[in-house]
Amino acid sequence: MHLTSYGQTISLSTQSIDFDTTFVNVRDNLSFHIRNYRSDTLIVTDIKTHRNAYTVSNTSFTVPPNDSAQIWVYFTTNQNVRWTDRPDAIRPARSLPY
Repeated sequence: MHLTSYGQTISLSTQSIDFDTTFVNVRDNLSFHIRNYRSDTLIVTDIKTHRNAYTVSNTSFTVPPNDSAQIWVYFTTNQNVRWTDRPDAIRPARSLPY
């Protein structure tokens, strides 16, 4: 996942999200928070995922000073494979053991 906010520091509540084991064709979701410790409004202009299996609740929004925004990440797959959304880790997926 890639977050864009020009000229502003972004503070995240976590560095990674792990969906662990999920079921085929069942949407799962986890969330994280974007915190704004500054005195100016944080303007997030885009959130992009690197794989279509991942989507997010909001892709552009503002976070008031000394506040946070909760972002939901959704995951759905129609394949029984191991997934990652790290751009440096995109490679042919491996089958999960049954």
